[in-house]
Amino acid sequence: MRSTVRWVLTLLGVVGILASILPGDSAAEDFLERMKKAAEQLEQQQQRQRLQQQNQSQRQPVPAPPQMASSQPPAQSVQDSTWMNDCCTPEATAKMAGSAGIADIVGVKLGMTGEQAMAAVKAANPKFKVDVARTQTRWDYAARLTDDSRADPTKLWVLGLQANAPFVDNYSPETMNVGFTTHPNQPFVYMVSRMIVFQEGAMPTAENVLAGLRKKYGPESYPVPASTGEGNPDVRWVFDIKGQLIGGPLGERIATSCGTRGDGIEGPDISGLSRNLKKEGTKLQNQGAFAYPGDPKKLLHCEDWILLRVTLLKPIMTSPLVNQMNATLWHVPLYVSGLNATYSWVDQVRQGLADKKVKEAEKLDMPKF
Repeated sequence: MRSTVRWVLTLLGVVGILASILPGDSAAEDFLERMKKAAEQLEQQQQRQRLQQQNQSQRQPVPAPPQMASSQPPAQSVQDSTWMNDCCTPEATAKMAGSAGIADIVGVKLGMTGEQAMAAVKAANPKFKVDVARTQTRWDYAARLTDDSRADPTKLWVLGLQANAPFVDNYSPETMNVGFTTHPNQPFVYMVSRMIVFQEGAMPTAENVLAGLRKKYGPESYPVPASTGEGNPDVRWVFDIKGQLIGGPLGERIATSCGTRGDGIEGPDISGLSRNLKKEGTKLQNQGAFAYPGDPKKLLHCEDWILLRVTLLKPIMTSPLVNQMNATLWHVPLYVSGLNATYSWVDQVRQGLADKKVKEAEKLDMPKF
C-alpha cells in the first residue's frame, strides 16, 4: 500500500503577517488526544462486550449482521447532481458526511469522524498498529505563505490513518488506509482501503469470497472479465449519493470509467500552482467525464458517485483459491466537497495576506520624482 503526499515548495516572504490569520497551533495535538481517548474508551467497551457475549452465548443465537444492500436488482437511474449546488464549504462537507455512512469496510464507515474511525480501525483488528498520516511539510510553507521551513508539528495537517498488523516475513498480513477531509473541514472519512493476505492453509475460495461480498454490498454493478473462473477477480460496485446501487449499462459505464481510484491517502495540493479541481460553469469537476449510455452528447461525471472496487489475487491463475484481497471504498462527492473547502480557505488566507500587504504599501511615503 502506498501513501504519497507531494507538495510543491517555493519561497514567498510573508512571515511577519501570518499570526492573526493562521489556525490555532494546538489543533493537531487536540485531535490526536481525542483519538487516544476514543481508543481507550473502545478498549473498555470491548471488554464489557466480551463479558456480555460470554454470558449470552449459551442462551441465544448471534444475530445476523445487517444487510447494507437489498437483493433487488441495481437501479439504472441517472444520479441527481443537485448536491453540487450546496457544496464545498466546511458546513456542506459536514452535512454530507452525516448521511455518508451507507457503506463500510470491516466497520470503518464513510463519513465517520476521525475519533470514530480510530476506534473502528482498532476494533477491526486489535493487533493493528495505527499511525496518524500527516502532511510531510507544514501547511503554511507548502501553501507558499512563508519562507520558514523549520519543522513545526502543530502545522502538519492530519490526512488520515494507516494501520498495519504485525509483520510476518517482512510483510504485513493486513493493512488499512483511511483518508480524512482536511482543514478547515472536520476530519471525515472519505476513503477506506484494506489489504489482507491469506496464509497457506487458510485461503478461501474465490467463489465464497465473491458470495460474501454480494451478500453485504448487493450484486456488483459490473464484474470485470475474470471475476469468475480463471484469472484474478476484479469486481466493482457503484452507489449514488443516496446509497442506491447502480447497475445495468449505467453502472457498467461508471465502473469502467471511474472505478480505478488509488488505495492511498491523498493530500491537497495547496501550493496554488495547480489544482485538481476546476470550475466549469457551476459544476466543479476533477474526476473525469463520460458519455451517458445511449446518448453520447450527455455527459456524466465521476465526482457524483460512491465507488467500491475489490480485487482478488490467486496463487496461480487457474486456482480456485485466493491468497490476497484488496478493497477500496471512495465517497467521491465527500472528497470533492472537502478538497474544495480546503482550497477555498487557503485562497482566502492568501488573498487576505495580499490585501494586507497592499494596504501597508499604500501607507508608505511616495518617492520623489
